[in-house]
Amino acid sequence: MGSKAWYASPNLPFDIELAQVIGETVLKCTADWAVVKTNAGQWDYVLSVPVRETGNGSVERVCVEIELHIGRLGLGTLTDGGHFYDIVDLPQELGKRQTINLRIPPLKHRGPLILRNAGEGPLAVRFRFSGRSGGDVERRPNDAVIWLEKAISDLNSAAAVLGETHPPEVLHLMRPAVRASAHAALGLLKYSLIDLLKPDDFIGLDRVPPDVLKHLAEAVAITPRIGFTPNWKFDACRFSADLSTVLRLKLWEILRHKYPEMEIVAPWLEGSKIKFPCGSDLSLAVFGGGNFEPNEFAVLDSVLVEGMHVMDIGANEGVYSIYASQRVGSSGKVVAIEPSLRESRRLRANMLLNRSRNIAVLECAIVDQVGWVEFTVAEASHAGLNALADFYDESNPAQDRHLTRAATLDSVARQSLGLKVDVIKIDVEGAESAVLRSGLVTLADARPIILVEIARKELDVNRDALTLLKEQNYNVYSIDNRLGCVMPLESARTVANVVAIPFERPDLKRKIGVH
Repeated sequence: MGSKAWYASPNLPFDIELAQVIGETVLKCTADWAVVKTNAGQWDYVLSVPVRETGNGSVERVCVEIELHIGRLGLGTLTDGGHFYDIVDLPQELGKRQTINLRIPPLKHRGPLILRNAGEGPLAVRFRFSGRSGGDVERRPNDAVIWLEKAISDLNSAAAVLGETHPPEVLHLMRPAVRASAHAALGLLKYSLIDLLKPDDFIGLDRVPPDVLKHLAEAVAITPRIGFTPNWKFDACRFSADLSTVLRLKLWEILRHKYPEMEIVAPWLEGSKIKFPCGSDLSLAVFGGGNFEPNEFAVLDSVLVEGMHVMDIGANEGVYSIYASQRVGSSGKVVAIEPSLRESRRLRANMLLNRSRNIAVLECAIVDQVGWVEFTVAEASHAGLNALADFYDESNPAQDRHLTRAATLDSVARQSLGLKVDVIKIDVEGAESAVLRSGLVTLADARPIILVEIARKELDVNRDALTLLKEQNYNVYSIDNRLGCVMPLESARTVANVVAIPFERPDLKRKIGVH
């Protein structure tokens, strides 16, 4: 095994000497590093490292140094039930040493550390453990005490109004019980947070009644911030040590598993609100992380003004439509297009919640034909994966398939907006080319700014859509979530979402801050 200098410390919770290789994985330990090489399939486990007794019963955080030479690495800790407690996927960055902080669950809930192949090809990586801290929460007592006082105040306020959610005929019976539950939850919250240097992962909140959890969740939800955000990922909140984020994430995990259909209301952009079910992917980003696609919204923030006309193609539950509605005001208009009946109902509910009168909802698909097309609705937890049947990723379970009306972009733009279109956002899970081909008149005459998801997976880029945009005299720029900026397409390492600007509008390039 070589020298034990870096991994044999009794203060480290992982026992590399007892590591188990899985499949045809090769593990070598040198005096400085553990080296792993494998040809395992994507998402396969390749190495399991057991956790040793450290004498610390609380959540721990371990620093892991990583040099990834080939492929993508998934590194995470399991609970004793076999579920990931904390996990991070790392892309290849040649010659760069990365340091991550990995959470380990309380001792009685611990499973092993797992390495998995997160890419589609071979994996080669070396790593070592470089330190440990006893707590999962940043040690900022002054900030934490201020936040704790606010959380207690919010919970007390929630307890005072909980009874209002029950029918009048049972109000006199329910109010004392509900209040008692709320104060019991408050006690648990105090118990979990008061000793800030030894957080216990808020164990006990899973026993709180659903009414109280709902009001607590809505009390601690935060308003997203608009602005370019480097290193943003959908699940970035899973790796945060911020006290309020840790609490929101724990609440989200409980609600997702126990009450996935429960809907909560969270603050959204421009003073609006958004309602979503706790079991959805969107809820992880909006509630758990307090943000969603901040770099895309930063682009829109730089171009949307009063009176504009916006088309939201693939509106889903309405996060873009509601925001655009607030920005364009009463003199502007938003056309929200959503083929899924489930998501269009939620979109209308969010319109009602925000009293949005400048949004028109069309329950149809935008393609390069007129008539009817088959549409596949994904499971509610992955609503963002809804797609036309021809483009649906069958590796994701489907909840429903139905025929939906098909229309062209040009026909909708003409009938709903008189071909005056300023901004188009497109998120259609692979059908981007069909959407763009159906709108050549609109692109030629109205010259809108276009924000489009161009790839469903890292290597599955819709090249036809990019070519079509360039043929229509658009300059195409990549929205880089790693750097938190907009850059020329040819400079981007990966392509996911892009913004297309008419070539005759160089002022827009400066406005959105192209690097």
